[in-house]
Amino acid sequence: MEDSTTEDSILSERIYCSEVALQMDAPLVGTAVPVDAWLLIEYPRPWKAKALIDNELDPKINTLLEDLPAQFRALTGARMRVQWIKQAAWADVVQPRIFLVRDGQVLAGELPSYQAIGRLAAADLAAGLIPGGRSSAAPLYLVCTNGQRDLCCARFGLPLYEALRVEFGGTVWQTTHVGGHRYAPNLLCLPSGCVYGYVMPELGASIVRADQQGLVYGANLRGRACLEEAAQAAEVFAVRAAGEAPHTSSPAVIHSCDKQADEIAVRLSLHGEKRTITMRHVAQHHIAIASCGKSEKAIDGYELLEVADG
Repeated sequence: MEDSTTEDSILSERIYCSEVALQMDAPLVGTAVPVDAWLLIEYPRPWKAKALIDNELDPKINTLLEDLPAQFRALTGARMRVQWIKQAAWADVVQPRIFLVRDGQVLAGELPSYQAIGRLAAADLAAGLIPGGRSSAAPLYLVCTNGQRDLCCARFGLPLYEALRVEFGGTVWQTTHVGGHRYAPNLLCLPSGCVYGYVMPELGASIVRADQQGLVYGANLRGRACLEEAAQAAEVFAVRAAGEAPHTSSPAVIHSCDKQADEIAVRLSLHGEKRTITMRHVAQHHIAIASCGKSEKAIDGYELLEVADG
């Protein structure tokens, strides 16, 4: 058995994808996975790499969870993402909590048992119905900590989760993969849908406080998941250009997104003032490691060209 000194040495020698991405200045802008609705289910048992389909539940439940997003989209046209959440490494939860987040609203409820997950129906979710569902004014802050999916999520995500829990209590949850291991620690704020990357513990509280005031924190913002990638990028550029310390602003209202040749012009309003963000999508602009243990690859990005009035 290795002693702690040897173990620390091995850990220090590992290559972590988020450290490489940060060193390589891999772009955060416009990298949030587009999601319109979030279904969050409390499942504190150990998470494996593919936690939603590889777990201790009845295989029929896993199949249902795998199929729900497609069924939901067929009914509503909206993109849904299912996530496990937990607030402890292990707990024998009798009545798992469940949340449905969509259109800036949070529904909170409770399931009578884990088996009740298998009775969830896309039609009910499309109608905004969950077991015991009630409207909730409390925001949710989710930190990806699934180290079985990627080492960075546990190594960097857990310290962020623990720090935020001290200050913000039960509004903070651990969650499964949100996309973008290389940006760990990742923080998802709901119902705003803002996804942040490289959120070290000392920065996390500032981002949460900004979110609680209805603001976005542009410095570490990957994007608002409810927007398409180009619109996400435009909002980040607009917030940063607004010059408000520390890069905070009300969310932008997106009016249009026009693509011509290799340039993209996004018209938006920020604080009631119209702006046109002109930028370029740059293919294979940066080199990074998408996930721990993987080879280096080229990463696309957005390059800001101009921020203009009107």
